[in-house]
Amino acid sequence: MRLASAVAALCLVSAVCASIGASRRGGAGVSRAPRMTHASIPASRAGALGHPGTANCTELFFTQRLDHYSQDVNAPTYQQRYFYCVPAGINWTPNSPIFFYTGNECNVELYVNMTGLMWENAAQFNAVLVFAEHRYFGKSLPFPGQDMPPVDKLRWLTSDQALEDYANMIYTLKKEWSSPDSAVIAFGGSYGGMLASWFRIKFPGTVDGSIAGSAPIVNFEDMTPAYPADAFAKVVTHDATAAGGATAGCADNVRQSWSDISTLAATSAGRATLSEVFRTCKPIETQDDVDALVNYASACLPNMAMSSYPYPSSYLLLGGAGILPAYPMRVGCKHLGGNFSSPEERLRGFMDLILVYYNATGDFTCLNPESTVNHATAVTDYLWGYLSCATMLMPYGQNGVTDMFPANPWSLSAAVANCVSQYNVSSAVAWPKTQYGGWGVADWGSNIVFSNGGLDPWRPGGITTSRTPNVTTIIIPDVGHHIDLMFSDPADTPAIKAARALEVEKIGEWIAAKKQQSRK
Repeated sequence: MRLASAVAALCLVSAVCASIGASRRGGAGVSRAPRMTHASIPASRAGALGHPGTANCTELFFTQRLDHYSQDVNAPTYQQRYFYCVPAGINWTPNSPIFFYTGNECNVELYVNMTGLMWENAAQFNAVLVFAEHRYFGKSLPFPGQDMPPVDKLRWLTSDQALEDYANMIYTLKKEWSSPDSAVIAFGGSYGGMLASWFRIKFPGTVDGSIAGSAPIVNFEDMTPAYPADAFAKVVTHDATAAGGATAGCADNVRQSWSDISTLAATSAGRATLSEVFRTCKPIETQDDVDALVNYASACLPNMAMSSYPYPSSYLLLGGAGILPAYPMRVGCKHLGGNFSSPEERLRGFMDLILVYYNATGDFTCLNPESTVNHATAVTDYLWGYLSCATMLMPYGQNGVTDMFPANPWSLSAAVANCVSQYNVSSAVAWPKTQYGGWGVADWGSNIVFSNGGLDPWRPGGITTSRTPNVTTIIIPDVGHHIDLMFSDPADTPAIKAARALEVEKIGEWIAAKKQQSRK
């Protein structure tokens, strides 16, 4: 069996699939944007797949100021981790290019082991690789021994402080390597892609170009035009329709399943039926049990949509265990197309659909909607929750009409109140736009490639059209979340290959321009 060459980008060691309903960790009735969850791939497994990874790199640490905007001579510092990698065939000399990964909200090892686009194209440009870890994540802890520091110690967890880290690291490394004329190309996917694009926007003198995969940089409040809060759910729904490649009737039957569950939940006999159909680990007896079932049953659907790859993948699975088939939503929808003779029959089909995700390991015994996250995921939930609440609040809602999910519309006031309750922070909802420009990058940006998968629910929050030749946009049809950053695979479609080829072409142009500039 061929495994996907991917594992781990933007979000979460031992990730839990994003809750698309009212998150039981996020507060009842509060719609929250699904996190861009990804599974991990250990270095040993990367090697087993024949791919280079952390085993081919040197782990190093770099002293950073905790607050780059404080000039206090006694300002605290922390140790930021990064990996320095020299791929096979590289004979790097001063002023040769540097490929730089802008680390996401995870252990940076995930990206070292996943980002094939960097590894596979370094030799063409004689580039070394640097993978920088995002502050507060992995081993880059500002407060050693505190992977979940108290809220008052999280104030320096912002994207702009992370970008300052990356800029300072590049400046220092180029100085130490006597390489003032090295071209620096940034890479990132999901939140890492957002950082890669913002890095070019904020530090054009430091980074010469950026590859931003599946980067939802306009998925925020106060954008003009406004980002529709139900856009994510609509794309997940599209992926479960015939137009999205799935069996006809699947999305309609998912939508009807919530009503079926509600009807059965009204009686003790019906709740017993739900327990039997969904093979729950304990009987469904209360309304809280029903709510947990609905939340859990809907939670995996976004990850199934994002995992729309033409080969089996473990990329968006809990803890990296098991493997999803190619196009898991389509596989699951084979159980839920057409008409059903009874609500129970439809719900059995729905159970078979979600088992494509929840039984990816092949050892399923019972469904446990009350299962808790492991510590690593709890850490990332906590940190990402703060990062989102403070400066990156992403609108997310669903209406149950134009999408297939239980109705739970977005409420900015409820989300802001939830952030106050959880973190005691006042959400700066306009911050991403005022800091980075929002949609404006499509007009005045330069040397950025924005790529998006046609089936990726994050696509509506990305830059998909450009009004300047200096910004390139790519929509890769019929695939999910930033597949172009991953290692190449025999099952790659012509569109995937073409996207990577265009990205490499742009990288070449940026490096050539840097060389020309250096000669002046």
